[in-house]
Amino acid sequence: MSTSQEITTGNIIVNDGTVNLVQNANQNVPLEVRDVSMALAELRKMALASTDLDEIDKGAVKAAIDEADKQLKAPEPDLSKVDKAVSWLKQILSGVETLAPATIRVAELIAKHWAV
Repeated sequence: MSTSQEITTGNIIVNDGTVNLVQNANQNVPLEVRDVSMALAELRKMALASTDLDEIDKGAVKAAIDEADKQLKAPEPDLSKVDKAVSWLKQILSGVETLAPATIRVAELIAKHWAV
């Protein structure tokens, strides 16, 4: 009769003598990319919940954020696409006071790490 016991500590799982390393999707992503991704996620959340934007603007914001995030996570990001996405975000969100701080934070983080 075999007894199975699973022990989990952090990213290591031991089950019946077998050791498995569980990797989080963010473990191999550089810190600056994680910072920007988190800022983009927060901006997306705020923009999609905003009553100051119509559905078309929300769709454009989502598309710009998705493109910027995708490019920044790529092994060789196309910074011209990131720059264009940030420009779109600034243009669409320029008149929305509640989203201005989050938009500025994204733009500053990207400029700081990638000089876009």
